Amino acid sequence: MFCPNCGKRCDGGAYCCNCGAKLPVSSAVATDAEPEKAPVPEAAHEPASAARPHAVVSDEGSPVPQKPKDAGAAVAEGAIFTNLKALAAKLNTDTGTLRRLLSAYAAAALSRGVRYHLIDASEYVWMNPGAKPGSTARLSPSDSWVEHIALLADYFRYGRSREKEETNYLFIVGGEDVIPMPVVPHYMADRPGIGEKDIDTDIPYAYMLGERTYPLLKSGELFNYEQYFHVGRLPFPTDASLDDLTGYLRRVAKCSGTVLLKRYYGQVNMPWGEDSQVVCEPLRRRGLHTTAHDYESSYADVGGERMSVARNGLYYSIPVVEENVDQIFDADADFYYFNLHGSDAPTTSGFVADYRQVGYGAISPRQLASVRTPNFLVSEACYGAKFMQYSRDRSMLLAAITSRTLLYLGSSRSAFCNNCYPIDNSDRLANIYIGELFNGHTAGEALYLARRSFFEYDEGRLYDQQMVSIVEFNIFGDPTLRAHGEGTAARSLPEGVSVMTKNPVYTVSGQECLYKSDPGRPESLLEEVRGLVDRNIMRIREVVDRTLYERLGVEPRSLSAIFRNRFADGKMFYSFDYVENNRYFSRVHTVITSPDGEVKTIISTK
Repeated sequence: MFCPNCGKRCDGGAYCCNCGAKLPVSSAVATDAEPEKAPVPEAAHEPASAARPHAVVSDEGSPVPQKPKDAGAAVAEGAIFTNLKALAAKLNTDTGTLRRLLSAYAAAALSRGVRYHLIDASEYVWMNPGAKPGSTARLSPSDSWVEHIALLADYFRYGRSREKEETNYLFIVGGEDVIPMPVVPHYMADRPGIGEKDIDTDIPYAYMLGERTYPLLKSGELFNYEQYFHVGRLPFPTDASLDDLTGYLRRVAKCSGTVLLKRYYGQVNMPWGEDSQVVCEPLRRRGLHTTAHDYESSYADVGGERMSVARNGLYYSIPVVEENVDQIFDADADFYYFNLHGSDAPTTSGFVADYRQVGYGAISPRQLASVRTPNFLVSEACYGAKFMQYSRDRSMLLAAITSRTLLYLGSSRSAFCNNCYPIDNSDRLANIYIGELFNGHTAGEALYLARRSFFEYDEGRLYDQQMVSIVEFNIFGDPTLRAHGEGTAARSLPEGVSVMTKNPVYTVSGQECLYKSDPGRPESLLEEVRGLVDRNIMRIREVVDRTLYERLGVEPRSLSAIFRNRFADGKMFYSFDYVENNRYFSRVHTVITSPDGEVKTIISTK
């Protein structure tokens, strides 16, 4: 028996001995074992007709020709992945209606060069030629994402057309209650102030390596493997209806997969103004209009201080808050950018700004639900893409994606920025993503290139915060969508670039806690001894305390922990964590220094 996920020979049992994926009951020998880093090889056989993906049909039920208008054009292969039974129950409809709707969408996508196949996890016929004819997998949302990936691997190996294909896309229709969203361990689970043990991410669907994903993500080695899919997901609120799905699909079909971007609305937290200006440079370079220019001579009185409402095309909060945002919010923009705080608290549905560590509501789901124009949206906020078990009026993502937003880039966990240094983490990701959209790439390609940029400096060494930034941001919407602006021409990635890095990746492999604050207990004898023995740490701490207070106003007493860290290649550095708490959110500031005490960067949560 061979595993449909990784291709390794298995001598028996319910799960693959190599990758841990659940084996189909009726799997049979199909090909020889594959090389270790080629988990999804080229198919050796044409799949039997009974095992093909569901045929694309029109609304009337007749087959739709599977050729684009330009028969000579290159075709991007893609899969629409859903569970028709679970989706029908959620949207209060029937599976036949959903099948016709998604098939019609696939037919429309074909006219723009995307050949989508519908994969139904609730009734999937195995395509492996060695499997028993008619052998069917019937998964539910409660089944593991590893089992769902096994279906994709089977489709990828035996169900795709390879004629003139450029790349592959995976459009997941449904939230975690339709197709499970993988949950992977957090890189900073033990760090004070973070409080997050895992990360929701669709990256495992891009690689199809099953449970092998866990150690490979931890070490960063995953990104030495080939990425097979660019992934996007369309989630639905708890109060969803069929109109939410039909509305989204019609908006995409109407714009033919390309959105003309002419004007933007950007709202950012004042302390992150300079970094936000760098992030938004591609918007200005492409000449997009913004109403913010009309307010750059306007001021607001905040706590006795006179503050600018807008600067260089961006609105600033806290001068702009929930009480006055309706006066300036542009409901006709086609690109939205938010660099504000977010929270996982159910009571905090919108984005928040801060002033002297005091939080102010800045914008709510109500504004996003009022937008009148199809648009793209980028959010750098912590939990900016929370959606699981939320209604549309309690989630910025759901309010946007069920109104007019076609693409939403956001984070499932605490996002990070760098203070007073060149942009990195979420700022880097957002900047490159936006820039690559305007370079003519699809959303899936743009996110791929943004993630890849992290491996292109510092000889492959990545801090934990950088690894979190790569993993926690996901695309919501069809990943084949493109932006169109002045001078933008559609382009695709060159062949052979589906591996993010061919060089070694060095993540943090060792960490020793040198100090941990405990307000309820005086310093222990052990900590006193450490303080005496390692006077170098105390000297560095004094420099870090002073630097952080002078630059961000963070009190030295906020110090929570000191760590000695080591990359996998042996290079060492120190990190100093400071934790601030207020009504709306907690912030963690991490100062990273060289062994001799030089401050390398200051990283803060959003």
